[in-house]
Amino acid sequence: MPVAIITGSAQGLGEAVAIRLAKDGNDIILFDLPAQQQLLQIVSERVQKLGRKVLIVTGDVTSEESVNHLIQQSLNLGPLSIMIANAAVALFSPIAEQNIKDLDHHMAVNIRGVFLCYKYAALQMVEQGTGGVILGASSVSGLTAIRGFAAYGATKWAVRGLTKCMALEFGHHGIRVNCYSPSAMSTKMFEQVCIKTAEAENVTVAQIMLRYTGLFGRVGKPEDVSNVVGFLCSDEASFITGQDITIDGGRLLKL
Repeated sequence: MPVAIITGSAQGLGEAVAIRLAKDGNDIILFDLPAQQQLLQIVSERVQKLGRKVLIVTGDVTSEESVNHLIQQSLNLGPLSIMIANAAVALFSPIAEQNIKDLDHHMAVNIRGVFLCYKYAALQMVEQGTGGVILGASSVSGLTAIRGFAAYGATKWAVRGLTKCMALEFGHHGIRVNCYSPSAMSTKMFEQVCIKTAEAENVTVAQIMLRYTGLFGRVGKPEDVSNVVGFLCSDEASFITGQDITIDGGRLLKL
């Protein structure tokens, strides 16, 4: 069976993607920080109930050694077919208040982490001679400026550029590389961002959440993203590479 790695899969979008890919017939490698072990176990049980094999690997996407270990562990289930570089961090901070430590943390997780996952997944797929699918998590913050998210947005612009270069350099190996750019999704990370933003602007959390709704009067659901990811990983998307797919319910049209 195809084997899919999903980083940042203990909860939120990563969890939704793992469940979708399991439903689509893939065996699943769940990857997140060691502190997320309990949440990973819950996701693992959900995958097993779908009749798919699952392996939990913990580590840090910012570590080259950790990502290499992840790739090698995935081979216990079979050749690697899919890499979803989903792990990310997002901290609210106006530029004037941004400290270098937080800036570097964004760069390490959101850029270096994606780069390492892209690179070593691609090298494994080349060695196998099987082709494959690699997807990265960008954001609407990588398509326009959003106040308070300069560091996060800069990393997501970079993911889009990296994705196109990867698609160009590995396409002749039969490897498709794309990224997806969601708007706000109803996840714990989004809730935390709204709380921090509301505190900084001295408004209610509800007011902040309303700001992020699309044309349909709601923020997105994790399944809105996982449905697109499922399509991009399928043979139906076999002629799509080097692309960024926006999943925002029309929110950018409101800006």
